[in-house]
Amino acid sequence: MTNAYRFLFLSVTVCLGPTAWADSVIVNTSLGLTELQILPSTGTPDVFSVTATTFAQALDSSGGFSQSDDNPASAATTLANASGAASTSALTGSVTANIDLPDNFNGFASSEGDSVLSGMFDITGAATNPVNVTFNAFLTGSQLLETTGAGQYATSEIIFTLLLTGPSTSNTILAYDNLLPIGPGSSLIVPYGSTLSASMSLNPNTDYSFVASLDAESYGVSVIPEPSPVGLALTLVGLLAVLGRLTKKPRLDGRG
Repeated sequence: MTNAYRFLFLSVTVCLGPTAWADSVIVNTSLGLTELQILPSTGTPDVFSVTATTFAQALDSSGGFSQSDDNPASAATTLANASGAASTSALTGSVTANIDLPDNFNGFASSEGDSVLSGMFDITGAATNPVNVTFNAFLTGSQLLETTGAGQYATSEIIFTLLLTGPSTSNTILAYDNLLPIGPGSSLIVPYGSTLSASMSLNPNTDYSFVASLDAESYGVSVIPEPSPVGLALTLVGLLAVLGRLTKKPRLDGRG
């Protein structure tokens, strides 16, 4: 390659710069309820009429869309997927939400998984009134986020709530919400494992309702900047003029 063409090649490369391509965006989000306990200080908890509702949705800007409210629920596009599941007998649930934007993709993707357990309980055979009742939720999960290029952003969120309603009471007694955002060229991995616990005084032989919900959400966007057409055209005109001077043959008759 001659010096003139080498100069042209390097100059165009600098003009286009690294914004001519981008790398991937990955977000993996999961949350699971491995056990829900209702523990009275005296007496026995009787749990009944438990129902489960699950939902999954995946969406991306390339036109992909999928959703489901089956149990288990599953949704997927080429760039995103999500799931939700729940067991009424074991009082467990799980949700996932994942996205993976490939190299050179210009757009966004999002996914969400939901799982809800609804039921009723009462405390029978209690020796006191009221009864001190402890609620435990054993949770596990993970949040992984990675962006490897400019113009990329991602978020991951896991949410858990336990709502209790009954005579003269309606309270969110357990709650957890963790939202993680990252910017360009970043990575973050956060495993989660914890037991949420709370106690309150309830009346024995009285029906109470509970709703335990899990939510996992992932979102990512990749914006590939494009060089200015006007700026690129002017740069190429200037480079061609320089190239013409560099490649012009000298006159052989001694005149300038």
